[in-house]
Amino acid sequence: MNKGLELIADKEIDLEAINDGKFVEAYHEFISLQYLVNGDLLSFEQNVIENLIPALKIDINFSDLGYYYGKLGNVYLELGKYKKSAIMLDKAQKATRQFMILT
Repeated sequence: MNKGLELIADKEIDLEAINDGKFVEAYHEFISLQYLVNGDLLSFEQNVIENLIPALKIDINFSDLGYYYGKLGNVYLELGKYKKSAIMLDKAQKATRQFMILT
């Protein structure tokens, strides 16, 4: 994780200037997982909702959508936000079902 953060800092990445959706998606996945590993659940929530999920929806990546909706549902559960947790876990189930249909 530290090596990845060093590379990002060294390159001074401007996500607005990048047209490669897969790179932006991978970047936000890395940052989200960094927040999760470090226990920064509020930053994880914010990055997943504002950046990662929209990127995954554009790419129609149901597998990763299901994974991150599920992670977000578990984070909400841990934070005691039970209604939001139920909504995210339901979205995770629906995205996973879509993935299974397409494969």
